[in-house]
Amino acid sequence: MRSRLKLNKADFFIALFVLSEVFWLVGGLDFLTVPMLALQYVISFYYAYYLLSHYKINGFIKAMYVLLAMFTVYGALLLVSGETFAVTQHDYHVISNRFYLNTIYKSFLGFFPIYVFARSGRLTKQHMQGWAFVFFAIAIFVFFRRQEIAFANMSIHAENTDEVVNNAGYVMLSLFPAIALWDNRK
Repeated sequence: MRSRLKLNKADFFIALFVLSEVFWLVGGLDFLTVPMLALQYVISFYYAYYLLSHYKINGFIKAMYVLLAMFTVYGALLLVSGETFAVTQHDYHVISNRFYLNTIYKSFLGFFPIYVFARSGRLTKQHMQGWAFVFFAIAIFVFFRRQEIAFANMSIHAENTDEVVNNAGYVMLSLFPAIALWDNRK
């Protein structure tokens, strides 16, 4: 019996997330990345509301909502105040005050639709096993791409390229719990 590729809302959301990250990493594709992020935020806020209105939530979920509210208020205050971040790692550059809120939303909001999809049965162990390969492939690509960028930046500034720090390894480490998806013990 042949199995067919079956896409559902969970697959669409995960694909949207993955593509927006890849397009952001490649660079120069803001005309695709920005609308994809906007759609991802709209979907995430919808499911954050949906979770509140359709499910009984426990203390952990309540804490996630409190954190989201705190981060949003702080990010809004940053936007209103006009504060910027100054980074002096290798060269001095200023980071936009939108960076904080965008980073929080990119890393935090995806929890709500994923939770709803898992609770409703749209996101199963088999789905996660399939997506795990995609995540590992992208994590490897991100690691080597960031390494390449770090070497290029350091060689431009005539710095010692033996001391490159690549934090993309943390992305790979965060994927290791996915190995538990292949535990076949009952």
